[in-house]
Amino acid sequence: MTDLRNQILSAHKSALPNKILGFFFDYRPLSNFHIEPFTWNQIVWNCSENPYQAAKTDRSEWSYFASLTPSEARKLGQKVHLRKDWEQVKIDIMTEILQAKYAQCPIAKKCLIDSGNAHLEEVNWWGDQFYGTYKGHGRNELGKILMTIRAQLQGEINV
Repeated sequence: MTDLRNQILSAHKSALPNKILGFFFDYRPLSNFHIEPFTWNQIVWNCSENPYQAAKTDRSEWSYFASLTPSEARKLGQKVHLRKDWEQVKIDIMTEILQAKYAQCPIAKKCLIDSGNAHLEEVNWWGDQFYGTYKGHGRNELGKILMTIRAQLQGEINV
């Protein structure tokens, strides 16, 4: 695991200017683990990982998720009983959460806008092939969402 992690971090550092491979170092604000509080669904969250994991559950549990670290929220989110429509709504929910994050978090917003027109890819060593890529395979849904939000923000600035 450590070797793969080191390979990913090395690839990130040497990526072409038009590609951002993984959300580390200068691009950490693009990570769902980046700590910068924002409000979504009337709850203040410390990062975007927590509301995403909370949204898998009944709303009555959300305030508990808000009190966790991103790692704790992810671990708990892997154990919860998923809402019945989760597979149908999870991309829309992630998009809503990230729209709130980038509307309210100046550091994350600047980082996203400053990424220009670079391809954003959530390269990871933890095996997420849905929101990211692992060993060169995956859908990179997080990267796609971020690139869409970035285009919206850049359009807002260019108006």
